[in-house]
Amino acid sequence: MLKTLALINFALAAFDAYLTRRRMHEYGVWVELNQTIQKLSRSLGIEMGVLLGIMLPVLAQTAVIYWLNWPVAFGVLIGFRLKLFVNQLMSMKFEKQLREYKKQIELGARNPNPASTPPTRPTLNGSDTNMGPSNSSEPPKEGPNEPN
Repeated sequence: MLKTLALINFALAAFDAYLTRRRMHEYGVWVELNQTIQKLSRSLGIEMGVLLGIMLPVLAQTAVIYWLNWPVAFGVLIGFRLKLFVNQLMSMKFEKQLREYKKQIELGARNPNPASTPPTRPTLNGSDTNMGPSNSSEPPKEGPNEPN
């Protein structure tokens, strides 16, 4: 039972490390919020930064908890890792949507004259009224509250 919990904890951490590494390659080191991992990645490279910043602490925690025979502590760690896993899945979904939006924007930029109808002018009660300043040279004949 303890070995299974240790493997689950390590597998969830490995998934987290994989996604962190992939995001840092794709978006840059600044995307990682953990300052230690950022500093390690800038000085040692992304792979070593992720390995030392995520996997080494998880390996140490797993070894200590396994050695002390604390299945409850493994349960707490696995619960924490499961929550991180869910957050990573939601983040992956969000990134996919952003890539789709970016693709649509790039396609729109390549086609400057899309086949669409021009916007219509707003009207009040079906009548065409000019709500802005008048471009005509003559002043209005009547004011808004003056009788005929």
